Amino acid sequence: MTVVTAAWRAHKRGAFFANPCYTQIHPTCIPVSGTHQSKLTLMSESLRNDGRVWVPKNQGDRRPPEQVPDAERDYYLERRYPSFGNLVPRDVASRNAKAVCDEGRGVGESGLAVYLDFQDAINRLGEDVIRARYGNLFDMYTKITDENPYRVPMRIYPAIHYTMGGLWVDYNLMSTIPGLHVLGEANFSDHGANRLGASALMQGLANDRPLQEQVKLLVQEARTHGVTTIAERVEDANTMAVLWQLGIEFIQGYFVSSPEEVVLGA
Repeated sequence: MTVVTAAWRAHKRGAFFANPCYTQIHPTCIPVSGTHQSKLTLMSESLRNDGRVWVPKNQGDRRPPEQVPDAERDYYLERRYPSFGNLVPRDVASRNAKAVCDEGRGVGESGLAVYLDFQDAINRLGEDVIRARYGNLFDMYTKITDENPYRVPMRIYPAIHYTMGGLWVDYNLMSTIPGLHVLGEANFSDHGANRLGASALMQGLANDRPLQEQVKLLVQEARTHGVTTIAERVEDANTMAVLWQLGIEFIQGYFVSSPEEVVLGA
């Protein structure tokens, strides 16, 4: 049973629902390329680990990507967010893609796309490495667009992913049905207008005292044996703040807001 199915069944039995207006926008969607597409296809966000996002610097530049020299390309995420580059959160990547297309710098026949270019990664790591990491995604892209992303950049554009609403919960994470507690992506409380990565983990750390105590014990045990504790792929400031207070020594990830004051177990 999926999260959405379970939440909907609970709602039909009386659990309140909240924030249905919030919708997640996914930045790595294959744009419309012809009438053969019955729907837009969402590609994995993992592609931005090695792909570089760019558009031409000049409005109305319709040259094929291989004819646009590097000096005339705008790697706008790297330019605007040098600390995060192409790994900015999905809502930031989506807004910026729409902005450059609205400026008349979008690519493709419709002008509603930006390039996701793997040439630098292929030159640096080799095609075999990129194929091992993203081969299935590249094959899917080729089937839909009839373009080879090993040779030409992918074209991507933001698209609606899913509704961010969920079951209403109180500060104990209990729904309006007594005894029914709702965690993670099934409830409405942690997502906001656009879900950040690790939101379910953030909720567990912020609202679940037993989980916090387990993390503390693991950190203490690691220190006893001289082991460094590292939290990877942290994508929002609240999670970072909680992990820091729990004693994690190094936190790796990307986020664009400052940590808020978090009261553990509140």
